[in-house]
Amino acid sequence: MRDAVDLLAFRAEDEEPYTYVVGLDGRLRPAPRRSEHVACASGEDVLGAGEISFRRGRRGWEVHEVGNQSTGYCPDPGCWPAVALALHRAGIARPVGFTQALVFRRCERCREINVVREAV
Repeated sequence: MRDAVDLLAFRAEDEEPYTYVVGLDGRLRPAPRRSEHVACASGEDVLGAGEISFRRGRRGWEVHEVGNQSTGYCPDPGCWPAVALALHRAGIARPVGFTQALVFRRCERCREINVVREAV
């Protein structure tokens, strides 16, 4: 996403959140929520991934909610600076951090991915 104008084409006013990735080029790439993060990134490595929703604010588009929930990439909450920079470059107002930050753990025995929310 190059700028906030791209959001108009993306129908950002829909209530439903979007899947997103931040590519290695630093650009935000949103996709419909039913999209897999890995497909959204064309199978490439990413700087960040999760879900995001937008709303119209007094000064234009802004992030309503943003998190790092992606079981395809299991991004660490430390990817926030890359997400924040991508939003800044697109001219989209954002919060000071993820509105929902998740920690992912992989069970060494069964290899299943677990999501840790609020230390549980």
